[in-house]
Amino acid sequence: MPECCFNPVLLPLTGLVSRDVYLSAQHAVISQNETLHGCIKEALKMAGVDLDVVMAAPGFMHLLAAAQASPVVATVPRRIAERYGPLLGLEVSPLPFALSLPPVNMVWAAHADSDPANAWLRQQVRAVLVDTATSTGMRADG
Repeated sequence: MPECCFNPVLLPLTGLVSRDVYLSAQHAVISQNETLHGCIKEALKMAGVDLDVVMAAPGFMHLLAAAQASPVVATVPRRIAERYGPLLGLEVSPLPFALSLPPVNMVWAAHADSDPANAWLRQQVRAVLVDTATSTGMRADG
């Protein structure tokens, strides 16, 4: 599950962030496609949430750096928020609404299906995902 991070000096928020406060804030989101829509656009749309996105970055640490230096809320995975948010002086709060993220799928070329090295790599990725899901209480489909 994602959580939100913000600099309490630049955004005078305290405690758990409410839905109204979250929606009224400016946001920094992850994006791999050079747009401000971000990778969680569809999940937000399904949750009925429309954000004022003012910045998009290709990595989570970029978002946390933006939240440290400017009055924006960065929405990042819980593990990243809890590990790095406090190191950067950021407050961490759960999202004030449920957010169902789309599944992550592995895709490979048909000719690589029987390649032993490719099969080994896919198995390693599966093992890491299952281990991560087990340790965080999330669901991982083999």
